[in-house]
Amino acid sequence: MTFTYESAGKRYHETAFAASIGVDEPTLSDEHSAYEWVAVEEAERRLHWPEQKRALDALVALYARR
Repeated sequence: MTFTYESAGKRYHETAFAASIGVDEPTLSDEHSAYEWVAVEEAERRLHWPEQKRALDALVALYARR
């Protein structure tokens, strides 16, 4: 999902990614050192920017329809 917003006269595009996995424990590449499963409310609390929270809300709605 890509969101577009403007701030200080500039246009920004932010892309959010999500995936379903068929296992409880993902395999991490060398680019990552850890992961954590958290509830939606905790994920939203950790996000700073409003656009990130909008992306999370949209992804939750998308997955809820499945």
